[in-house]
Amino acid sequence: MVREFDTTRFGRLSLPEEAVIHFPVALYGLEDRHDYCLLEHDDLSGFYWLQSLEDPTVALIVADPFRYMPEYEVEIPDSHTELLKAKAPSDLTIYTTISMAPDHSQVSTNLLGPLAINHEERVGTQIIQHGSNYTCRHILATRQPTEKV
Repeated sequence: MVREFDTTRFGRLSLPEEAVIHFPVALYGLEDRHDYCLLEHDDLSGFYWLQSLEDPTVALIVADPFRYMPEYEVEIPDSHTELLKAKAPSDLTIYTTISMAPDHSQVSTNLLGPLAINHEERVGTQIIQHGSNYTCRHILATRQPTEKV
């Protein structure tokens, strides 16, 4: 079965039902949006768009945080493991949302609220890292202003 939906960034898309990732518990701040798909940003960057199928205006940039911070650790409570139908940690892929400062001078990622997705079961959830030292705006890159000559 194919699912069709509109997006403001990519126009009308058609995806097989197997590409839909269901978030039984809505992402923080995005209540009433439970179905998403992952769209590759490009072949080399490691960034993806987590596009809502229910709201054409909602598309979050996400990435594998271990690519940028190999020492990053995510604690996954048993209740989330059950929700994700994970039998082993290797069943899950972790993503963090990426944001850019309005003036494009900083790129940051949310290490405090990573997303865990079980692609085999097509289910995901956000896992708030309670009691951690992580922040929701961990700086990945900064750009110094260039002087005009």
